[in-house]
Amino acid sequence: MYHDCNADFEKIRKRIEEEKNKCKKCYIQGPTGPKGEIGPTGPKGENGFSTVDVGETKTGEANTNAMVENVGTNKNAILNFTIPRGEAGDKIIIGKTETLDANARARVEDTYAENVHTLDFYIPQGFDGVNGEIGPKGDPGISEKIEVINTKTVDSGQLAEVKDEFTDNTHYLTFLIPKGDKGDTGPQGLVGTAILDSYASLYEDNGNSYMLVANTPNQVELSKNSQIKNMDISFTNTVKVLNAGIYKIDYFFSSVASAQSDISIELRKENITINGTKITKKVNNQEYVWFNGSIIVSLNKDEKIDLAVSSTTNVILTPDEDTVSYLNIIKIG
Repeated sequence: MYHDCNADFEKIRKRIEEEKNKCKKCYIQGPTGPKGEIGPTGPKGENGFSTVDVGETKTGEANTNAMVENVGTNKNAILNFTIPRGEAGDKIIIGKTETLDANARARVEDTYAENVHTLDFYIPQGFDGVNGEIGPKGDPGISEKIEVINTKTVDSGQLAEVKDEFTDNTHYLTFLIPKGDKGDTGPQGLVGTAILDSYASLYEDNGNSYMLVANTPNQVELSKNSQIKNMDISFTNTVKVLNAGIYKIDYFFSSVASAQSDISIELRKENITINGTKITKKVNNQEYVWFNGSIIVSLNKDEKIDLAVSSTTNVILTPDEDTVSYLNIIKIG
């Protein structure tokens, strides 16, 4: 078996020609030669700026390039700067501020909506400080006393006044109380029976001051009387019924309060409030207050009736110079 080389000769020859045309020359890099001589010095360059001054600084439009422009000469430069303005930022508002426990971490929460940042602050409270040392003992205080020595009624429209005379650690107080305006006409009374067989009228026109303890009723003074029939008034400030029946009772009380409080007046039967008789009014310091009530009630033989006053706070009630209180009781049936 043999191979005919002449059969591919022409094909091989063309391939050699093609490769020959691609690489006409062949170079081989030799070793680096010796360093050459230093060349001659070049000509002197121009002088730089003699002076440099800053001219104007302008704000350019947002998103433009910053620019520096020499509006002077090549020797004396004057530089104008153009700086682009920044874009508008988001709006920030302060939201709520809450106090946390002392051991908590401080934090700020940012809620972002419609280009607005709302900042909520959470701040821990400080730890309790160390108790300070006890201060030095103070000088002994002076004990002062207060005594009410007189109460006078002045004309309506004048201002209430308290005169204080201080002697030997004691305040001696005199109250000047203006008369109240005349009250409205009361309702028409019931038609009386042809013959009144039981009635009593007790009153007080120059009584003592009342030193009220909060929520503790005090019996109202009724030391004087005008009309008595078939009634027992031997008990202090009290009427004892001798005949059972239906009675109409009218009652009145007035005074000046030494402090702001709620003052109440009430009728009592055997020291128990009669339903529908308690009247309460709010009064201010040194304000004149009066109460007027009326009721029809069934009473049994030997039941005792009196009048009581009370307050929601400790207060002194000072009576007027006119009629302070009265209790009128009439049997009508």
